[in-house]
Amino acid sequence: MKITRFALAALAAMAFLLVVNVVLYPVVFPAGPPELYQYERAEPLALYRLLAMFVISLLLAYVFPLGYRGKTPWAEGLRFGMLMGALISLPASLNIYAMTDIEFAGLLTVVLWSVITHGIAGTLIGVSYGKTLRSDRT
Repeated sequence: MKITRFALAALAAMAFLLVVNVVLYPVVFPAGPPELYQYERAEPLALYRLLAMFVISLLLAYVFPLGYRGKTPWAEGLRFGMLMGALISLPASLNIYAMTDIEFAGLLTVVLWSVITHGIAGTLIGVSYGKTLRSDRT
């Protein structure tokens, strides 16, 4: 894996996740994420949210080449990102549902949000790597 492609892929995913979660998330979830209703902080720890997006972006950009199958980069990225979005959010959401008294539909919207946004981030990662992964494997 070339470090410049990795850095570009991680930066693209980070920029997208940052913009979509800062700009669109409050529009889609005006009352905040359903899983936080019972445990909401007076002041959110924004630096930790930023750190979480940074870590997710690095991990996505690192793991993508390991499962790349040589097909169209954007389609591989979309498939990968959607899978990772489900792996990131579904177990945590089910666990939160089991411990709190919130609506199941609310948690499903958060999972759907994660699958869609991570799918797009995965697409950006796939496009950032391009077909260079195919040539790196041979």
